[in-house]
Amino acid sequence: MIGRTHAALTLWLAVGAMPGAAGTPVCPECTLRIEPSRVPVDLFYSGTTVRVSARIPAGYDAAVRLTSGAERLELKQVGKVAGLLWMSVGDVVFGDVPVLYHLLTTAPLDTLAPPADLAQWKLGYAALVRADHADARFMPELIRLRERDGLWATHEGGLTSRADGAAVQVDGAFVLPAAVSPGEYTVDVIGFSNQRAFRLIHETVVIERVGTVGMVWSLAMEHRLFYGGAAVLTAIVAGLLTGLLFQSRRRGAH
Repeated sequence: MIGRTHAALTLWLAVGAMPGAAGTPVCPECTLRIEPSRVPVDLFYSGTTVRVSARIPAGYDAAVRLTSGAERLELKQVGKVAGLLWMSVGDVVFGDVPVLYHLLTTAPLDTLAPPADLAQWKLGYAALVRADHADARFMPELIRLRERDGLWATHEGGLTSRADGAAVQVDGAFVLPAAVSPGEYTVDVIGFSNQRAFRLIHETVVIERVGTVGMVWSLAMEHRLFYGGAAVLTAIVAGLLTGLLFQSRRRGAH
């Protein structure tokens, strides 16, 4: 048996579909504004800030959650064998965890609803993986990896709120990393009243490739033969030009 393991996890792969939160919006008078609602990814994209502003009924607390689809994560557990060599010592698998998960709340989660309700609505890291999951003990390491990449973040109390007549205005911001993948992401506003949770309203944020990035991606995905040929031709031309450049320099040195 392998001795004491200095646990470290390395990402392996796999993408699936995250189940949506239970229930439907119940607040027709609620509003949600997202700026920007479409995020362009070009050659100079290095991340962005998405600001959210919602009007919810008076007397409610709120959580605003930005999530993507989920992936079946297969990780490698790395440890020291015989106290000498670092190598893979096993597999760690998490099913249906979100690729992107950012959460803002008006108050600490444990004051808003019971743990069972938080788990139902996927609120907080503890709700993402069941405690009886075979590899749940590695959850702190998974959180560390995702937070390091900016893909997961929770800020309890990160929403500001103020009374606005018969409603409450809540505002906050999500800081998205450069590593976030283009796609459609869901912003849910979940309200809390008397220790019960309700999804009040939801919208989507679209992150899309544009310009040169979009054109190259489209060629690679939709015209693979042409893209492959163009890549080979570009490499050949670059090699020839480099050779000619060095030859001219050598001749000029004599």
